[in-house]
Amino acid sequence: MSRLRREILHSALSATHPGDGNSRRAYRFDNAFIGFQGHFPGDPVLPAFVQVIAAQVSVEDHRGARLTLRKLARARFSRIIRPGEEVEIHWEAEDGAAEIRAKVTIFAGEEKASSFVLHLGKRQMP
Repeated sequence: MSRLRREILHSALSATHPGDGNSRRAYRFDNAFIGFQGHFPGDPVLPAFVQVIAAQVSVEDHRGARLTLRKLARARFSRIIRPGEEVEIHWEAEDGAAEIRAKVTIFAGEEKASSFVLHLGKRQMP
């Protein structure tokens, strides 16, 4: 498991909360979180790619299976996420034969920060 994935899981504030066909998980990424390194010095923001990986890790951890990111669709990043903010990742997953399609919305506090659709290929967790 990569350092980024380990630190994302370590930043979780709660276990996954399943709902009616959807799930959510809360995180807080502090100043020392690896995802802020170099983005940007003196003015840290959580990069879009880290938001995507955090959503993927959330789905994987909830399902107990490692998945392969095959496609990112309909991505919108509308609010900056800063160190120390509570971040909540919500997703609704649809299972296919070879792929999981997860509609993701990420909130920073009460505000929508991003939304996208992950197409995740199924594979066995190493």
